[in-house]
Amino acid sequence: MPHGFDRPEWLAHTTGIRAVLAAEVAFLYRESRISVDRVNWLIRYLARDAKDRQNNGTLFAHRQQYRTPVTTKLACVPALAVLGLTSLAVTVTAATGSASALHGLLTFAVFIGAIGSGRRAASVWLDIRSEEQRFAEETQEYHLRMYAREEEFQRWKEHLEAIRPSDAEMEAWLSYDKVLFTADVLRHHQLTWYDIIAHTILTTPARPYRRARRRGGPWRYSRYTLRLFLATRNGIREISTEVDFARATRPGEQRTNYRFNAFSSVQVTEDDRIGYEMALLLSNGPARTIRIKDADSHQLEPYENARDLSQINLDAAGFAHTFRLLEGIAADGKAWIERNNADSPPPADSTD
Repeated sequence: MPHGFDRPEWLAHTTGIRAVLAAEVAFLYRESRISVDRVNWLIRYLARDAKDRQNNGTLFAHRQQYRTPVTTKLACVPALAVLGLTSLAVTVTAATGSASALHGLLTFAVFIGAIGSGRRAASVWLDIRSEEQRFAEETQEYHLRMYAREEEFQRWKEHLEAIRPSDAEMEAWLSYDKVLFTADVLRHHQLTWYDIIAHTILTTPARPYRRARRRGGPWRYSRYTLRLFLATRNGIREISTEVDFARATRPGEQRTNYRFNAFSSVQVTEDDRIGYEMALLLSNGPARTIRIKDADSHQLEPYENARDLSQINLDAAGFAHTFRLLEGIAADGKAWIERNNADSPPPADSTD
């Protein structure tokens, strides 16, 4: 808000301007499937621009630009008076003069016709000139506004580039979250690494999300689902949670326990329109489907290979290790423990 205004007063003062700007933004983007959060930068700029114009006294300059000056209105009054007196004199002369009455009437008719045709010609000429002037002024105003908005867009883009985390930072943050999540799970279940035969973490996107990636790198998401599978002597513990990078939150967890003989099989489905899905088939319940990654073939750069990018994203999700672990348990059941060293030391980076 500009100086000297409180919020209700400023909103009431700019009701018309805000309605025009809102209609303009809606008209520009309503058919382009662009959500409002992608043009918040423009809305903020328009609000800031209105405040700046109020401060320098040009917010309502467009109303003054085409307003007829008072001096022009005053000058029209004597002109109309002279025209009226002249018309009256011609009429009186034509009515009182006997010899030249017919001549006066003809003169008056010609005078009236000249005034009518001249007025029409002047009106058309003024309309053409005013339209040309309006078009030139609106074209100039369009270029000025477009230039200002392009500058604001570039400034906002550079600001986002400056604060956007790098791919290495995103990977580091995700790794830290995995470590903290695993430590919380072990603490909750009162387990140590000597109780764990094998473990794996599957990292999948959590809808709704926003995503981006560096050239040649995997997709990075604003929201993830972390699924930790712990293989112990008593069975499989699956604990999942969501990580919201935008809000720096990790809401509650979901816990599921399986016996070794509960796994029937593990299946993976690949679809160009959907992506990768992994189905856990259980002997005592319905199949559980886990979306590993979404399809991204339509968002490839011209030089990129869909298969290579898909493999990069699967590796980043930890899919290969998770699939091998669950596939082995599903194939061998309880016998799978015998082929794994339960007394192996914990991982070097898992001392917590």
